Amino acid sequence: MAQVVVVQEKEYDQERLRERLQDVLCNKLEVFSRLKGDEKILLKPNLLMGIAPDEAITTHPAVVEAAGRVFKERGFDVYIADNPGGFAELKNVDNVYEACGMSEVARRCGFTLLYPERVVLKENIPFSWWIDGFTIVNLAKLKTHQITTLTLATKNLYGCISGLYKSMIHKYNTRPQDLARFILKLYKLVTPLVNIVDGIVALEGEGPARAGTLRQCNLLAIGDDCLATDYVVNQILNASLASNPLLHLAVEEKILDRKNITVYPPTLPRIRRFKFPHVYPLAKVPKFFIPFLKVLLNVRPHIELDKCTGCGVCDEACPPDAISMVGVSLARTSSSGGSSPSKQERAVIDYRRCILCMCCYEVCKFQAVTLKKSFAVRAWDWIQKRIGQ
Repeated sequence: MAQVVVVQEKEYDQERLRERLQDVLCNKLEVFSRLKGDEKILLKPNLLMGIAPDEAITTHPAVVEAAGRVFKERGFDVYIADNPGGFAELKNVDNVYEACGMSEVARRCGFTLLYPERVVLKENIPFSWWIDGFTIVNLAKLKTHQITTLTLATKNLYGCISGLYKSMIHKYNTRPQDLARFILKLYKLVTPLVNIVDGIVALEGEGPARAGTLRQCNLLAIGDDCLATDYVVNQILNASLASNPLLHLAVEEKILDRKNITVYPPTLPRIRRFKFPHVYPLAKVPKFFIPFLKVLLNVRPHIELDKCTGCGVCDEACPPDAISMVGVSLARTSSSGGSSPSKQERAVIDYRRCILCMCCYEVCKFQAVTLKKSFAVRAWDWIQKRIGQ
C-alpha cells in the first residue's frame, strides 16, 4: 500500500519546513524504520538549469536543506547530486549548484556535493555513479512540461541519467507516450526511499523553463512511491488521467494501482484553474507518420537573436546536432545614437535536422528560445479555446 501525505505551506520557511518534514518522515511514513543506520543519503533535486530559486524552475533550496537536516540530525551522511539539463562538463554543473542555492546549502549544513564524473550501466542506460551505494531522497518540483504535461517525482528520476544522454533519449522517443514508457523503465530501475514534490510555488503554463509562469500552490506532496505521489498531485490539480501520458500509461499497464494508495489527509486540497501547457502536436500521431507531419503539425523552437548571448548551452544539449554557433550581423547602437552592424556569435537552428525534442527550449535561461507554431497548430489552439468557452 503506497502512502502519500499532503502538507500545506505558504512560505519557504526552512525551520518550519524541517519540522513538518520531520513529522511526516518519522511519524506518518516511518521512513527511518526502513533504514539500518549506515546508509548514505542522497538528496536528488530538480536542477534543470543554473537559475535563481525564486523562478520556480528548480527545487527550492529551503526544501533541500530541510529534508537533508532531518537525516543529518539522525547521524546520516547527506549528499546532493543531479545532472542538470544539457551539461557535460563538471564546471558547468558547479555553476548550476551555485546558482540554484545548492552550494550554499551544502556549505552551511555540511552536506557533500557530488558530480557526474563516471557512469554505471543498468539495462544499457548510463546512470551517474551515485545511484549505486546511496539511498535516494527524491526532491522534485511541481511544474508543467511541454511533452509530459507535468514534471513531478517520477520524471525527476530522469536527472539520474548521465550527461547529455538525456537529450539523446528525446531523439528516439519523440511522442509523449514513448517518453513516458522510457520514464516508467527508470521507475523500475531506481527506487527512492521517499519522494517530496515542492509545490509551494509551482510553475504553470508553458513549462518547464522560463516560458512558464509562477503559481502559488502552497503544498508539499510526500510519498513513498513516485507514481502514487504524482497521481495525488494530479488529482489536486484537477487534471484528467488522459492528459498525463506517464500516469495514463502506468495505469494502463497496471504498474500503478490507484486503489492501493493511502492519502493523508483523506480530503485533498484543490487547486482551481491550474494552467497546463498546450497539447503537444505529435501526441496522437502514429510514429511512422511523424516525419511526414512535422511541417503541418509543427511547434518548433525559434531562437530570438537579440536575446541570445552565444553561451552555446543549447548547442551542447541538442541531440541531433541541429544547432550551431555562427557569426551573425546584429545592429549595435553607438555612443552617438546611431547604429552600425556588429558580427557576434549566436545559435542558429538547422530545421532539416531538428527533431522537435525542445531540449534547447528547456535549457535556455535567457528566454532566447521561443516556440513558433505552424498555422495548423494555431488553428487547433483557437478551436480548443472556442470549445472550452
